Amino acid sequence: MRLVHVDDFESPVSLEGADRDAYLRRFVTLFVDELHARRGGIGRVMRATNALGETFALKTLVLPDRVDSSSDEEHEHRIESLKKAFRQEYECHRALSGLAGFPRLYGFGAVGGAPAIIMEWIEGQTLAQACRLLAADDEGRVPPLTAARIGRDLFDLLMRMDLIQDRMVHRDVSMGNVMVRTSRMSVFEQADEGVFELCLVDFGSSASVDGDVSFTSQNRVARKATANYAPPEMLTDDVPNLERLRKSPAIDVYAAASVVYQLACGVPPFDLTCGADDGKRGEQVVSPYRVKTEHEPRPAVMAHNPAADVNAVLMHEPEVAVMVERAAGGMSPRPDDEDVRDALDYVDAQLAELLVKCLAVPQEARPSARQMHGALSAFCRQYSENIERSLAGDPLLPCMLDGRPEGAAVSAMELRAVVKAAAKAASAAVWLIVVCATGLLVHGAHLAFDMGPLTWAGDVNGAAVSAMLAVPGALGLLGRWRDAGTLRGFVRGSAFLAVGALAGAIALAGISAEPGVWRGLAAALFAAVAAGWCPLVVDYTLAVALPTPRTPKRVGLPEGSSAPPALGEAAGLAKRGGYSGADSDEPSSSFSAAPASPRHDGSSQTYETDCAAGAAKEADGSQGGASRVDDAIQVDDALQVDGVSQADELRIDDASQNRKDES
Repeated sequence: MRLVHVDDFESPVSLEGADRDAYLRRFVTLFVDELHARRGGIGRVMRATNALGETFALKTLVLPDRVDSSSDEEHEHRIESLKKAFRQEYECHRALSGLAGFPRLYGFGAVGGAPAIIMEWIEGQTLAQACRLLAADDEGRVPPLTAARIGRDLFDLLMRMDLIQDRMVHRDVSMGNVMVRTSRMSVFEQADEGVFELCLVDFGSSASVDGDVSFTSQNRVARKATANYAPPEMLTDDVPNLERLRKSPAIDVYAAASVVYQLACGVPPFDLTCGADDGKRGEQVVSPYRVKTEHEPRPAVMAHNPAADVNAVLMHEPEVAVMVERAAGGMSPRPDDEDVRDALDYVDAQLAELLVKCLAVPQEARPSARQMHGALSAFCRQYSENIERSLAGDPLLPCMLDGRPEGAAVSAMELRAVVKAAAKAASAAVWLIVVCATGLLVHGAHLAFDMGPLTWAGDVNGAAVSAMLAVPGALGLLGRWRDAGTLRGFVRGSAFLAVGALAGAIALAGISAEPGVWRGLAAALFAAVAAGWCPLVVDYTLAVALPTPRTPKRVGLPEGSSAPPALGEAAGLAKRGGYSGADSDEPSSSFSAAPASPRHDGSSQTYETDCAAGAAKEADGSQGGASRVDDAIQVDDALQVDGVSQADELRIDDASQNRKDES
């Protein structure tokens, strides 16, 4: 620990008198732990403690060394520009301080002549580290439901940035700049609860949406982002209206979707690296801007897609295992591994399509953070029911985005819905016109009815005629009941309809009336029966001609049959651990199952508030051949997933655990 003094300290809020003096005493003298210091943008983040034992994060500006070829004036200008950039970071952070999901800001000062920011120390892990803990397979893929829940909570943070008076855009949302707080619950406990306590850090690239002048264009200081997640407009300085584009919240939507994509698929949406001819791995050989504007994202391959043993994957997501067992428990023949994998992959395709929407090159084509939050919330909430629907071959409940359903087989569902609605509307209109018009036309006409012992003669009541014509169609719908679109429902409904039509024909045979009236009644009966049969035909025909991509394979099991053994192990483990099988994305204390295999919690680790993934180097000291542009990326650094090596991480784990045991 090193003792440091904070000079010229200023608080982020106005304080007077004794309150101000007491506040300053908390921060003017700090003990700094430099052992685990990390770079974050243009600064260096360290853990600091005051005399009261309070813990903070101290971020100091790293002043560059003088380049031999630069003059004194150029060097001084560069230092002043970096100081202004650091102050700009503080101002952006101050606008968000106090909102849930953002580190609390305590003040600004100087340490050893270098500007310093004092902020909340975040006990937690970056998403890059949490991803390794929550991975469901060897490829590092997080279960799709967990990835969607993280994405839902991440887009919730972006929504908050748009609610403040000075709307902000972060512009560097990445796996390293989103942290999961673990001071209250571990990462695993939050995954079991279904709600994540996320914190967005490092505001070195942030900007005000409504600002008038570009800070970068004034001071020529590059504001960095991370290439794997940044949208194309952050990867070039050669497009029209660049200043306006770089202040849009659509930047964060693109980056957040890329983060969720990597969580679910184990890799970013675009491959920006490949092996070079000289044998160097990971060297950039293409322009990130060109890759993201000229190519489609790579196909989303999630944990359920390539799994050779879906049961092994479900061991890492016992909540989903319970959902699958509940959905498959009443089906025969029992679903095999391939059936379950295909059903889950079909549901997961909804998440992939939502994320791809955010990766559109034009900003106006991307959904807003609010729309994505709503769509991902629906995906999580409907996940269990959609598994049941997928196994049964029924259309999925859609995730609504901008008033339109999104997800797998949306076009087929929309086509079926349009055709079905049009056909049923036409038949209903014909049926209603025939029934009502016939009753009006024959009202008051003189008829005679003679059917053996039943005889009657007199003037006709039009309402009674309309009711009799409505009977066959009503019987057909009643006979079909809930089996719309199935052969059984079609046959049963048609049989009920035929019975009603036959009764009407017998009654018509006993009527004596003028030839015109009798022929009109016969035509009306035929039209009413045809219009009543049309909904049955439409439902069954569309089910055959335009089926959903998944076809029903099973029917209900007889009562008392056993559950599918292929799913028993994972689901049984989940139940023994306390899972109730609820599908809500709201927190629930019942989801507290132990993992299938021993896993290190890691919640005792502490990580710096502003440790960005692949900390960016100084603009004049970078290597690797990546050209630096205004607000662009130093790709050789930005492509790093995490600034902490695995060996260092284990050492940090062991040291933290030892301190915990000693205490």
